[in-house]
Amino acid sequence: MSSTWRLQFTLMALVALLPCAAWAQAVDLANRPVADIRIEGVKQVNPQLIRNQIRLQKGGPYNARTVQEDIVRITHLGRFGSVTARVEPQADGSVIVTYVVQELPLLADVQVVGNKAISDQELLGLAGLRTGDPNDPFLIERAIRQMKQDYEKAGYFQADITVDQKLLKTTGILVFHVREGPFAQIRAIRFEGNHVYSDKQLRSNIKSTTAFNLFWVIPLRKGEVNREQLEQDAAAIRDFYRESGYLDAQVGRRIEISPNQKDAVVVFEISEGRQFTVANIKVEGNRIFSTPQILQAMYLKVGDVFSAPRLRKTQESLTDLYGKLGFIETRITIDRLFHEKAPKVDLLVRIDEGHSYTVGTVTVSGNEATQSKVVLRQVRGMEPGRRFDRSGIATTEQRLKESPLFSDAKVTVLGDRADTHRDVLVEVKEKQTGSLSFGAGVSSDLGVIGAVDLVQRNFDIADWPASAGQFFTGRAFRGAGQNFAVSIQPGTTYSRYSVNFGEPSLLESGYFLNTSAYFTRWQRDYWEEARAGGTLGLGHRFGDVWSAAVNVRAEDVDISSINTDAPLDVFAVQGANYISSVGFTISRNTTDSNLFPTKGS
Repeated sequence: MSSTWRLQFTLMALVALLPCAAWAQAVDLANRPVADIRIEGVKQVNPQLIRNQIRLQKGGPYNARTVQEDIVRITHLGRFGSVTARVEPQADGSVIVTYVVQELPLLADVQVVGNKAISDQELLGLAGLRTGDPNDPFLIERAIRQMKQDYEKAGYFQADITVDQKLLKTTGILVFHVREGPFAQIRAIRFEGNHVYSDKQLRSNIKSTTAFNLFWVIPLRKGEVNREQLEQDAAAIRDFYRESGYLDAQVGRRIEISPNQKDAVVVFEISEGRQFTVANIKVEGNRIFSTPQILQAMYLKVGDVFSAPRLRKTQESLTDLYGKLGFIETRITIDRLFHEKAPKVDLLVRIDEGHSYTVGTVTVSGNEATQSKVVLRQVRGMEPGRRFDRSGIATTEQRLKESPLFSDAKVTVLGDRADTHRDVLVEVKEKQTGSLSFGAGVSSDLGVIGAVDLVQRNFDIADWPASAGQFFTGRAFRGAGQNFAVSIQPGTTYSRYSVNFGEPSLLESGYFLNTSAYFTRWQRDYWEEARAGGTLGLGHRFGDVWSAAVNVRAEDVDISSINTDAPLDVFAVQGANYISSVGFTISRNTTDSNLFPTKGS
């Protein structure tokens, strides 16, 4: 065999053995003890920042997967262009692992030039880059996108932002060059393709407006071109059509810019499609209610226009229908089957009725200061021994959350589906109900006046303190849900002192009580006036909608120190005067929320 052939054979053998050698090396490295962990390539970054990301431990077994995970964590720091690891076997059987990083250059400074409409501070805040941050092209591109978006929102949707790459490479100074372009105003909004609804009806669904200047000079509406808002407007018009049964409706928009780049016409392009109606309704799984009763309770009827809001209302209506009879876990599923050719849809109503439940014990938790009876006053549809009213669960939670006593509330029905009686757990989170405030002011009519106000919205007139410590720490006079307020307002010209007390549930009944006592003294220009009196109001609630009350007021008015220049009418009432009045009020409230009502009156 010639020397050439011997050389070729040797090379072929080495090539064949390479995979085996690599495999053997991998096997040899696994679980070898790590003698040391080193870091190379660090000049600007604190090495400890890298070590905090390393999970491989010195003295522990070598694990290739852990090393790869370390590389990912170090890369996510955003400080390095590349991160690799080198493993060096040692004579004693251990290995040395070296993490090699290539640092990104740091920014020496960050500046923005050419901007007028938006300040440097605001743009640099949007960029999120500062001196000392890594010179990362990805972060720079993201900063440009964010600044452009802000310009578009301000009406400069043709704004362009570039970076001086030569200066950045040579000096590390990042300069954003801004070319704002003209401020574009919407001069007209048009609609194309709409036949069912007029322009006026569609315009009520959008928020973009045309520019308007009073006397052609004073700007009352900017009418800026905002691409993001226009996209939202197009989606709002589409949803308006689809809620009216035009399920195939599509809405686009285009912007027509004038030659001077300052005026824009926005055109919404509408494809209305067909209006879908309900063709057939089939009901399955109902035993308690007959099919005609189910159909009567539905918002959607055969022949009605089909829409998602009506479908949701139908589901809620059927859920409430069963819920009032104690079926608190009834599941309503409405499947839709669209016809292939006609714009019609069939509905399949599937009802899993479940079981009717009776209310067991209602337990209150979380009320450290508030008495349980105060919480139970707000419970609706869950009276022990009676059937559940499913709507009462949500109503109870809402009433407690809107109460001035609690910041959060949760109602949980306990037990299994197989039980006939289900207990209820009402969990509340109390909030601070007492306040003490101080104030002072100066008025041209009332002079200098001070104010000290003490308010407790969870007062208990029967909870007298057992010690001075209970009184000063606020552990007394609390927990009955009563209202109590003391106001002290001394002044040079006008002074007022008052005490108010309210009991929302007198003797745990539907009656409520409100009382007040007050004293005022007013040094007027020509006489001095002092008033001492009080009010008493007694009312009754008739359910959660109606209430009526009788209010009585009695007041003693003393007029003294009358100046000779005072009107004759003042001399006629000099001295003590007694005033009294009786009033009657009746109230009806059907709103769905005391804080944020959306329906009712």
